[in-house]
Amino acid sequence: MRRNCRFSLLILLIFSMLLSVSCGGRKKKTDFIYKITDGYAVIVGYSGIDSEITIPKKLGGKTVKKIEENAFRGMVGLKKVTIPDTVTEIDYAFTECPDLVLVELGDGIKTMNGAFKDCPKLETVIGGKNATELSEAFMNCASLTSGYIPQNATACASTFRGCKALTDVKIEEGITALPFTFEGCASLKQVMLPTTVTEAVHTFENCTSLISVTGCTNLTVLENTFAGCTSIPHIALGTNVKILKGAFVGCTSLMFLDGLPSEVESYSPSFTGCIALTEMIIPKMAESEA
Repeated sequence: MRRNCRFSLLILLIFSMLLSVSCGGRKKKTDFIYKITDGYAVIVGYSGIDSEITIPKKLGGKTVKKIEENAFRGMVGLKKVTIPDTVTEIDYAFTECPDLVLVELGDGIKTMNGAFKDCPKLETVIGGKNATELSEAFMNCASLTSGYIPQNATACASTFRGCKALTDVKIEEGITALPFTFEGCASLKQVMLPTTVTEAVHTFENCTSLISVTGCTNLTVLENTFAGCTSIPHIALGTNVKILKGAFVGCTSLMFLDGLPSEVESYSPSFTGCIALTEMIIPKMAESEA
């Protein structure tokens, strides 16, 4: 009898060990939905419900390099996202996430066009200092207070457009054009432009709290640049301005303007509604515009 009991216990022990080894060798379940493309893992979706997500460096034994468009779009309850250095592309990946508050970006990020567009509660973004494409990246992120455009960025159209709480901005050297970049940033007060910026199309339109923009002396194209900036009292331009179209319309506090050249290549009314501007010499238009 004892021998039979011992034999039964031995069988159970062996079975338990085999079961343990079998379970340990199983592939770990992941909530990340992904595909393998060109030897890299690409995240295309997420089936979990976590409020804080850390993107893994590897999935399926392959390095995670990209998060596809709409992968996390509209994810309710997501509050924090951490993205590793391996990821280089996150274009339109986290749009319309209603509860997202904090984002930590790795140094590998290169393109993030529209990545966090329409995330109304997003307050803080850390990292991403090597990104080159940021068009619409934070557009309509109404709670974002600080903005950064990295060195040698090539695309910044509407990056912070509609960021009504934005108060602090740093723009590194390298970017040449800022179309609609800060349009509608109603809390923005001061900006320093790098020497490389020459085109400013609708850049600060309707920035109603803006009182100071330095570095405008290198601008060549001003098109609705400061339209609706009702608080700015003074702007210093350089002598290289070639296009001037609706640049200062509705700047009701603008009292004087420095450096405007006597001639420009293209001109349309730019001082309509500038009721505080007491004296202004309108530059001559190019013959084709006359």
